[in-house]
Amino acid sequence: KENRINASQVTLYPNPSSADFTVSLSERVKENAKIEVVNSLGQIIYDSEIAKGNKTQTINAANWMTGVYFVRIIGSEVHTTIKFVKQ
Repeated sequence: KENRINASQVTLYPNPSSADFTVSLSERVKENAKIEVVNSLGQIIYDSEIAKGNKTQTINAANWMTGVYFVRIIGSEVHTTIKFVKQ
């Protein structure tokens, strides 16, 4: 059975935030997972990875415009999108 991390096992905190926020998975990834943040125009404004063996990534959003963003986590074990609000 393939172990997959679903949306209910991914948390974003604090959300909303005016500066940094953290993406946290319920368990460590066995392979690198890509993180993309997409703005309301569909533009990727942040692109990084959660490295193999980790389960959190902190993202600095201090210089982003206020509004709604979508955080995509993509990997062999996880594929989900979570809404993030920048204050």
